[in-house]
Amino acid sequence: MRARLWLIICLQVLVLLAMAGYYQYIISFGTVVRLQAEPFDPLSLFQGRYVYLAYNITELDEVALRAPRLIPSDPRAASLWVTLERADPYWKAIALDLRRPEGLPENQVALKGSAVWGQEKGKVRLKYGIESFFAPEELAPELERLGRTGKFEVDVAVGPDGRALIKRVYLEGKPVDLIPR
Repeated sequence: MRARLWLIICLQVLVLLAMAGYYQYIISFGTVVRLQAEPFDPLSLFQGRYVYLAYNITELDEVALRAPRLIPSDPRAASLWVTLERADPYWKAIALDLRRPEGLPENQVALKGSAVWGQEKGKVRLKYGIESFFAPEELAPELERLGRTGKFEVDVAVGPDGRALIKRVYLEGKPVDLIPR
């Protein structure tokens, strides 16, 4: 009985370490994509202050991206793949598809998103899991204020499975230290 308990505890710890290791792998070795962002700072009673980001790839035009006709009730439309291409200075969306694109050139990457329906016709709004990050309570309002008056950029690391994680935040081209000293 005691050995079984230790086995269960060890398995749970291994699962947590594997998850943390995978996220670190994405941050360290994923394709880094620079996106333009617009921050705003909501207040959550349970989580405190966090910065919510809207990106230049959040709302996409289905027609311009030659996307298949998307129907909100279609279960395949829950997950969509956006092909991003390196541009100067920000990466831009060039295609939207129901399936992961294969054989992309080096200057392109596939990013997995989930559709948020109910917006205007011909547009699709996507969430990528990188729409918010937590900031110290005293720093979040300042980031929002500065972000509205200046250039706010985010480096996002994209893993081989299309998952994205925020790697670094820039304001006016300078990295923002999110850990107060």
